[in-house]
Amino acid sequence: MLRSLVGSEMCIRDRYDTGQGMTKEQSLCEVLVGYSWGKLEAKELGATPTWKLAHYAFSMLQPAEGLTTYKDFISAQHPLKTKAEEPVLELRNQYNRKIRNQMRQFYFVFFNPGNPGAKLKHEHEKVRKALNLPKVVLDDMGINVRGDGQNTEEMVPGSSKDSLADLFFDGKYFIFPSFFRTMLMLKKAKRDFGIIFRTFGADSMNVVTEYNRFCEGTHPCYNGKNNFPLARFDGSKGSKNFILDQTHVGVVHRSPNMSEIALVMGTVKKQNPNQFQTLEDAYAKELEEKRVTIIKGSDQVYVSMLEMLKEASSLGWVDDYLFWKRNDEKQLASKFMLIDQSDYNVIQIFFDESINDTDRCIADPRDLMDGSPIPRREALGKYIITCDTLKAITDPDYFLKLIDQAEKLREDEINQIEKGSQGERPFEEVKDEWERFQSLPEDEYLRKTIYPLLYPALHMVNIERPEDPISNIAMYMLKYKDRVPLLTKPEEPPATRDENEENANQEQPPPGTMNPSLAPGPLPSAQAPAISIPIPNPKDTKKGAK
Repeated sequence: MLRSLVGSEMCIRDRYDTGQGMTKEQSLCEVLVGYSWGKLEAKELGATPTWKLAHYAFSMLQPAEGLTTYKDFISAQHPLKTKAEEPVLELRNQYNRKIRNQMRQFYFVFFNPGNPGAKLKHEHEKVRKALNLPKVVLDDMGINVRGDGQNTEEMVPGSSKDSLADLFFDGKYFIFPSFFRTMLMLKKAKRDFGIIFRTFGADSMNVVTEYNRFCEGTHPCYNGKNNFPLARFDGSKGSKNFILDQTHVGVVHRSPNMSEIALVMGTVKKQNPNQFQTLEDAYAKELEEKRVTIIKGSDQVYVSMLEMLKEASSLGWVDDYLFWKRNDEKQLASKFMLIDQSDYNVIQIFFDESINDTDRCIADPRDLMDGSPIPRREALGKYIITCDTLKAITDPDYFLKLIDQAEKLREDEINQIEKGSQGERPFEEVKDEWERFQSLPEDEYLRKTIYPLLYPALHMVNIERPEDPISNIAMYMLKYKDRVPLLTKPEEPPATRDENEENANQEQPPPGTMNPSLAPGPLPSAQAPAISIPIPNPKDTKKGAK
């Protein structure tokens, strides 16, 4: 089964590149204050409450009733403005950016002596060390890091990442080691998978650099030296190529009514389509120089995604941040996922810390056939998974466990669909379901029966341009027809003994008369004859369907 691992919470982000002035150490603090639980106390009625630590270990889930995280406490003290409170996006962003910076000043000192999280200092240190590169690696690169996680040499983070020493100047990973282990173990198990990095910002270049170093086998912790494993995901020796290059990155554009999706591949620079009549006008220069490709429509984006993952097993997409902001950060405007629920050979899994069962969920899973949102309760744990950042840092097998759980849920769902449990349901209920299926509107019926295979077949023919495209389409659809689960017409249950006796006792027609149901009627009017199209042997065509 092909696995398309889609995730954005697989790294501790260095936010210097986005102008936020945050190091990985500070980003880690911002994460962990959301895992620190305490209770609110007020000295007297009506007084401003204070937060007091009540749970002495980090936890993503609420450990006891009545507790709240320090992050939520600070957020309540410094509320952000909503779209209703400030309709102008630029003014709202400017105000909220100022408030977020104020909140972060509380986060950064949370674990220091005399602050609310001082008793969690030991737990904080354990998590910090899990992100540290091994000392032998730091020694080889000549990096000296102080106890506070800062390089002993003065350097502006994000200023240069050309060398390994510059990339890892603070002695820490960008990408969680558990993610690298996931790739190694899936390859060892000979699993077929692809990876799509999703981000709202432009802070991913350092992540891409470390990721490509890993794929090339030049990452200092995966180069085969100092008893470290050798990772090669560069296409050598017949393996799949996971290196992420410029041709396999792109930007997502969403239409104001949320109905249209477009993907511009070959760039991470997002043009403002509002300043142009069409998307083609916005990228006219890039199109003329053949540096970008524009893919429009959810069906084409999905098919192109699968085809690109066959060519290069890693993609990088910059999602439509402004569209998300303009729609008050609601789920329906977040990072879309197109899921073909009729395809039993592909499962997409989206990891993110901001996935939850609210309308603020960061992932927007949608059914490929009709574009309708997949209910969160159905998608959670199977297609969209809340990433526990703490466990992702400290548990080497964290992502592997989540993948196994998601597969199990999907396989159980498939088994249930295939079995249909029709034998356990009343015949009338099954019959009603069949009749409803047969009475679907034309477009919906075709979406559920033909389109899931027709679109990929057309895309395949367009790419390969065979001598006999009709036969190739037919062979493709016959080869993969089992991917589309269809209802079967229910058979009448066998008559019981009582029913047989009742039928035998019914009044029979007099001798010499004909049963009305068998009486001859008028001949049917002339109709167009059925057309039978023979399917040639694949050897007769120049290029067979894949």
